[in-house]
Amino acid sequence: MRAVLRNIPDMSVLTNAEIDEAIEVALERVAGKDAKTELAAIAGDIPASNDRYWIACYTMIIALADGTQDWREVEFLANLKKIFALNDTQMDVAMKTAALFPAVELGGLAPD
Repeated sequence: MRAVLRNIPDMSVLTNAEIDEAIEVALERVAGKDAKTELAAIAGDIPASNDRYWIACYTMIIALADGTQDWREVEFLANLKKIFALNDTQMDVAMKTAALFPAVELGGLAPD
């Protein structure tokens, strides 16, 4: 995740330490929780379809870096589609948009 986030232009305002802290806080917040419940909470906080689309897109950047070629391969992304009320076309376009971001290899970048 760190490598992906560091390559997203929107994240360039954050230092590496700030990105690391944001990741740690986010992972601690959802540890042991149900993914569908958490997605529903996010959907409740973010009602605009265009904002939900960009959340899907950024999530797909990480999925692509992990080797996913189609969002339908990942249960989490299928759940995101349903809960965020996105359609197949929006998800397909989000995957194509995600593929435009700089590719990064996962692994080996975790801090000591």
